[in-house]
Amino acid sequence: MGLKKYLFTISKNMKKIYSFLFFLCHLSFGQAIIYSENFGNPSTSPSTISGYTFQNSSPISYSGSADIRNSTPSTGYPNSSGNGCVFIGATTANPVKQLLISGIDTQNYDGLTLSLGHYKGTNAGNNELTIEVGDGITWSTLTYTRPTGTGTSTWLNITPTGVIPSISNLNIRITNPLNSNVGFRIDDIKLTGNLLSSKNFGNISGLKVFPVPAKNILNVTSDSFATKNVEVYNMLGAKVLTGEVVNGTVNISSLTRGIYVIKITEEGKTATRELVVE
Repeated sequence: MGLKKYLFTISKNMKKIYSFLFFLCHLSFGQAIIYSENFGNPSTSPSTISGYTFQNSSPISYSGSADIRNSTPSTGYPNSSGNGCVFIGATTANPVKQLLISGIDTQNYDGLTLSLGHYKGTNAGNNELTIEVGDGITWSTLTYTRPTGTGTSTWLNITPTGVIPSISNLNIRITNPLNSNVGFRIDDIKLTGNLLSSKNFGNISGLKVFPVPAKNILNVTSDSFATKNVEVYNMLGAKVLTGEVVNGTVNISSLTRGIYVIKITEEGKTATRELVVE
């Protein structure tokens, strides 16, 4: 390759990169995946929620009286994962069957959308399964409907409608109420949203993120010794790493080579930087 062509290629790629970063910093990331869970592939079926290892770990937690099963795996909708799913059976006595997911941080997002794979045990079943969101104290109900009649006892991807709050500890509660007479299964829960832009972007005094490029360890420091929340996003806008640091290092060894955007929040102020991992 000639020198002129080589320099042109570099210039063209850098233009794409800087255009992308400008878009991220001044508008938003578009629909980013904030949380997803496909419930893996349980070796024991059924498995209790309390004894099961989920894809997500602390600060996200799982509880409830539903169970994890590998029977009737999800199928028939785009990107259905199969294998494990949550069975939320019918009951006529307390406690009701339920799955509770806690600890999802949505405070830096708007336009939040929840979707999940949904299976009903009878053709007559419809929207008996209650899907709620809230802070664990105050709840709002999301609504959905699906077809009834012959051949509708199948897996279907649903997107419940309603307001999902932007808070630091979002809870999702999915309940099969008393006397519903329908068993349900759920899988492939996904929460997406738009990463908010901010008038305070770039206002962290003395912020330094180094080295550039980085490998395994990234240093994040500022003039303040306040705790910094660190989030790393790939070029598709998906969050791939989170952590907290005062003035210290962040372990980025799980990231593959490429270009990312790092978002740092300190005392209500937010800044973004390009992160190149080698």
